[in-house]
Amino acid sequence: MTPKSKTYTLINSKFLLTSLLFLLLSLVSILCVFSGIKLFSIFFNASFKIKFFLVVFYFVLFYLLYRCVQFAHLYLSYFWHDKSTRIVIDYQNETITTIKNGTTSIFNSDNLKGIEFHLSTTNYKNFLYDFGYTKLYSHDGKEIIITSLIVKYSSIENILNSVKKIKKLDEVIFLP
Repeated sequence: MTPKSKTYTLINSKFLLTSLLFLLLSLVSILCVFSGIKLFSIFFNASFKIKFFLVVFYFVLFYLLYRCVQFAHLYLSYFWHDKSTRIVIDYQNETITTIKNGTTSIFNSDNLKGIEFHLSTTNYKNFLYDFGYTKLYSHDGKEIIITSLIVKYSSIENILNSVKKIKKLDEVIFLP
């Protein structure tokens, strides 16, 4: 049975797990950079096999750093967007209330023009797959973004059935 209404905030188990992953990736990145710097001094005095290993190591290191920087950028931009946001979804009355910086907006089937779900196409093995957002368009021109750090799109997808819904897919979902 679905609850009558549910309040979502940034501090939830998903956010805490993502924060832990962010800290872990930051520490691993720092460790890899320092070990890469340390190994660079060996490069010029090493045999061909060791040089080959070091070149492969640096390619893997740069790829991992690229992914870690992407993750950090997404995490921090989503965090700053949502730091003072609270979402209340009333499943019985089919309304979505957003409260951000003291401003309250209530959306229902009557005042919404459309909903866009921006979803990642990467699979669950990639730690960037879970970033995405939902954008609500009202008839009076308001656009509200609800990120996946607060509410997954599936919580909104099954309500407001009379509103036009569009799913937009991309590998990595950056905020506009």
